[in-house]
Amino acid sequence: MSDYTLGLGFSHDASAVLLRDGIPVVGVQLERITGRKHDGDRSGAGALLDYVLGAAGISLDDVSVIGAYVPYVGVVDDLRLGPLDLAEPRVLHVSHHLAHAYSAFGPSPFEAATVLVVDGNGDALFGDQGDGVRTGPEYAAAVSALGDQDLSVAPGFETETAYAFSRDGWEVLFKNTMRFSRRTTSTGRWTDLLSVGLDYGQVAEWLFGSRHAAGKVMGLAPYAHDAAAYPASVGLDAGRLLLDDVWKVQVRSRIAQDPEVVHRFDWAAQLAGFAQHECQRAMLALVHRAVGLGRSPDLCLAGGVALNAIANSLISREVATGRMYVQPACSDAGLSLGAALAADHSASGRIRGAQPPRDSLGRRYSAADVDRALAEHPDLVVARCPDPVAAAAERLAAGGVVALFDGGSEFGPRALGHRSILADPRRRYMRDHLNTTVKRREVFRPFAPAVLAELADDWFEVDGPADLMLFTAQVRPGRRELIPAVTHVDGSARLQAVPADDTPYRRLIEGFHRLTQVPLLLNTSFNDAGAPIVETPEQALAAFERMHLDALYLQGRLVLKAGGA
Repeated sequence: MSDYTLGLGFSHDASAVLLRDGIPVVGVQLERITGRKHDGDRSGAGALLDYVLGAAGISLDDVSVIGAYVPYVGVVDDLRLGPLDLAEPRVLHVSHHLAHAYSAFGPSPFEAATVLVVDGNGDALFGDQGDGVRTGPEYAAAVSALGDQDLSVAPGFETETAYAFSRDGWEVLFKNTMRFSRRTTSTGRWTDLLSVGLDYGQVAEWLFGSRHAAGKVMGLAPYAHDAAAYPASVGLDAGRLLLDDVWKVQVRSRIAQDPEVVHRFDWAAQLAGFAQHECQRAMLALVHRAVGLGRSPDLCLAGGVALNAIANSLISREVATGRMYVQPACSDAGLSLGAALAADHSASGRIRGAQPPRDSLGRRYSAADVDRALAEHPDLVVARCPDPVAAAAERLAAGGVVALFDGGSEFGPRALGHRSILADPRRRYMRDHLNTTVKRREVFRPFAPAVLAELADDWFEVDGPADLMLFTAQVRPGRRELIPAVTHVDGSARLQAVPADDTPYRRLIEGFHRLTQVPLLLNTSFNDAGAPIVETPEQALAAFERMHLDALYLQGRLVLKAGGA
């Protein structure tokens, strides 16, 4: 009889994961269900449970143990999460950074590793609370003991934590915390909170209006002419990271004098370049310290900052580590995975190897599901062709933009061939066309190449992991003019090397290669501006009708718009 473990994570980017005998079998972010990007609303717990339990054909009663990350904020008066009582003995509550660490080490190929967690902030620190796993009753008692404290403003937060992990357990190597010392006089709220993630997020908010726009900052940074345009924010004291905020005073003063300056490309690029440069300096210092204290040269990264592919690649090149692994849902979207793996560890006595096939954990949709969705879109046409993959490859080679929906959705923010938009990387205009017309976003945003793994070295200077689009590589100089749509301004690309298999994604790249002698496609996520990546066949068809796309490969069918045959 199978042993099921449920994981739930509620921060921004809420999610749920189900393990069977220690292996992830289904997982989803709440945003994919609700259509609200970065949805962390606790009212969505029931929808998450319905999704993962329904996909496995079980009920909540069939789950042996439940791992959860639910911050103390907002739970004092309500210890329920949908149908789940957070005080149940079978519910194990996992601290924030520890859940991140489990999510990184569990799926890794390592028997032991140094694990570094870097984000904006983790758990609020009250009293003697720290890393650990608490039972439901212990969690309820801890919440009760907080009494009437204002949980929206804690004395401090964890910001960076390093661990030594093995399959038998873990220990903390060091933990950095952020303690507040100033309030603004106008609002009474704490300001100038210093952490690697919050500093980067502050730049994202200034330039793009949201701390969730860190990926835009990373894409803009290579356009900077001077990455040291402001006083350095990162310092070291006996190997310990020190952050300074003098640069923020300068930036705030400039914006106060001229609020429109954030919309001037050169100024924005300089600030983005500075933020990226300081992020890299901080990450190198943290990794050096963590690896120096750890007992394994192998390294896992987690937390939202681990989505910074440029910094990851620098670490891979410049730090004397062994192997390196970053889990695709390394942001708060992966907290449910980490909580589930921590709960399974408590139940089984060992951190079981949990590596899923690439990053696809979404439920599979049947042919009947696709037929029902197509019936709701009578203006769309299913092409009559003996080989829909070959027909889609021909459209790509002719300059068409083709969406791909196949199998379960990706777990995490990267589209790796299950919910993708694909295009010809040879066409210089394609980047601007996709940014302005198809995805309706900033024109400077780069696109990723998906390349046949066995030919990756012929086209890219691969010097680190390349399978999950979490590292960058330089496009070889002799190849850059051949694939301008995926070559960024600094000659880099956020690469995905696609292994040999029989998926439609791989076969599309192979078909394009046969037609063009170029073994890669431009790949970006299948979503419209401001919306999450599509989850269901119905969402895919609605997006296809709405967006400027030429064809949709939908689980064995090639769908076209009327007149597009």
